[in-house]
Amino acid sequence: MPSSWVGGGVETEVCLAAEPRSGAEAWSRNVGLGAIVAACLTGWGMVWILADRVSATYDEVAYQDQAARWWRTGEDETISRMGSPVTFWKLQQTVPLAIFDLVGLDCWIDQPAQHRAESLPWLRRASGVFLALTAALTGVWAWRIAGPIAGGFAAWMTVLSPNLLAHGGLITMESPLTAASAVVFWTAWEALRARNQGRAAAARRWWLATGLSVGLAFSLKFTALLYPWLVAGCGWVVELRRGEVAAAAWRALARGLGLMMSLVLVNLLLTGGATLVPSRHQGAHPVLERLPEPARRGVGWLIERPWPRDWAALAIQLQHQRGGGPSYLLGEVRDRGWREYYLLALVVKMPLAVWGLLAARAWWSWVEWRESTQGRTQADLFAPLVVMGFLAIASLGSSRNYGMRYVLPVAPAAIVWVAGLLRASRPLGGGRLGRAAGLAGLTALASATASCLPYPLTFFNTLAGGVSGGAWWLADSNLDWGQGARPLAECQAQRPELTDLTLFAFGDADPAEFGVVGVIHLIDAHGFKRIDGRLVDRGPQAGASRQCLPRPEFSATRYVAVSLSLSHGPWGPPGWFAVVRQVQPIAVTPDGSIWIYETQAVRQAAQSQTNSN
Repeated sequence: MPSSWVGGGVETEVCLAAEPRSGAEAWSRNVGLGAIVAACLTGWGMVWILADRVSATYDEVAYQDQAARWWRTGEDETISRMGSPVTFWKLQQTVPLAIFDLVGLDCWIDQPAQHRAESLPWLRRASGVFLALTAALTGVWAWRIAGPIAGGFAAWMTVLSPNLLAHGGLITMESPLTAASAVVFWTAWEALRARNQGRAAAARRWWLATGLSVGLAFSLKFTALLYPWLVAGCGWVVELRRGEVAAAAWRALARGLGLMMSLVLVNLLLTGGATLVPSRHQGAHPVLERLPEPARRGVGWLIERPWPRDWAALAIQLQHQRGGGPSYLLGEVRDRGWREYYLLALVVKMPLAVWGLLAARAWWSWVEWRESTQGRTQADLFAPLVVMGFLAIASLGSSRNYGMRYVLPVAPAAIVWVAGLLRASRPLGGGRLGRAAGLAGLTALASATASCLPYPLTFFNTLAGGVSGGAWWLADSNLDWGQGARPLAECQAQRPELTDLTLFAFGDADPAEFGVVGVIHLIDAHGFKRIDGRLVDRGPQAGASRQCLPRPEFSATRYVAVSLSLSHGPWGPPGWFAVVRQVQPIAVTPDGSIWIYETQAVRQAAQSQTNSN
């Protein structure tokens, strides 16, 4: 299947499945294919090994419990009421749940909380397939653009990226969405290329594939609602090179509308036409009070009618987004977030090796433009336009900044663009310089990732000061997503004196399930979940129960431990844990998400603070 790329008046041919025409081409093809396969197996293998190193992250508990309930009863309304789609967790967990039943581990399904420490790693290993799939898709896309060696490079860059690796081993939305996003952007690129070559029929087939993958992506996470217009807009900018401004604009509008129609139809097919009434109440709706009376009646009637399941969940999610949420950046907490949040997150959460590769790729593009040997092709434009467009929308539109994971779906496009370093180019020594730079960058990336294993979720680059410095920059899923219970239990096993402990933990899984010993206070994004092992009433009369939460300086144990999303992040009562930020920890969990202090030192800091006030 030969594919030619036309840009700047020069044609560069890349053969993916055609018979090689020389020994050198055969060698490149075999090396590229072997590198992609090896990268996929390595990525899944790393997920397999790392799956049981941390406890449940914040969202995993809800998704595991929902999947178990659905597997037994067929009920999946609860997750929609939370504002989440109903497809991604089914894709991730159906096979392992079936295997649990088959091998007689039905108790892992019937009692997920009691067996979470044993069952969750296997669910994560099954989900690791999506990381391998992302590596394969990214590798094949890069191959189509820049040749087989670039394909192998892109696949390895995918599995060696700490943020992709970290989320590839969790049963959350990020990994399935990233894989689906790779398909969306790749097929859209193929459609634009086919049209550029005058192959109208092939372009239509590729746009059909884009439409199907957009619908799948939306069914995995509602972020993909942006994709039809993101792809159409980037395609319009690319086609402006032809000088057909008005015609390109009409094509972009038609593509956007067509992709939206496909998104709706595919989602209805995947959800089986299931419906849900967005509002549980009839009559007055407090959330609509700001609307004029006629609009309030109309919208009130509408939200009391059945909607397609995921669209009802989307409406609930938009309501949550409208209200904002506590976010943390550079030591400050806000309820509406920051426009610069994701850009700063990229600065400190991406390995410096990736920044070096991006800089080298930008310089390569400038050299090619200056030499006018290939010009700036659609391959050079489409992928970075997708990345920049997505980042712009996320920065301007989000009011809830919870982590860099929200920008991971465009990672394949960024990696494919970087892989263009390895494309043969006359002013760059026929690709030798690019391959040398790519190999050096990939080696540095592997070193950075190895330095953070087995805890890639808490990776921060050296510019940020590593994990300890990262606590000042970011929190939540960037650093402490409730995953530190198992590492804390390992600390207690190595240092038994730390069992005399009061733990203020962030998350929605009881740390005792993962072996933590001590007095445990569990706080999640909705408030207090457990106080010393007792469930907290979240109803209207919950105030008295909430008063039972002690301040850390009043702990009766020798040591007190606090999750960083409480002490340095946006969660927990305002100011409740400020005192521990003045105290030097005597120990830190191996993943860096929980800091341990001597209670006496915390009391002295609190007393000094009181005296100074």
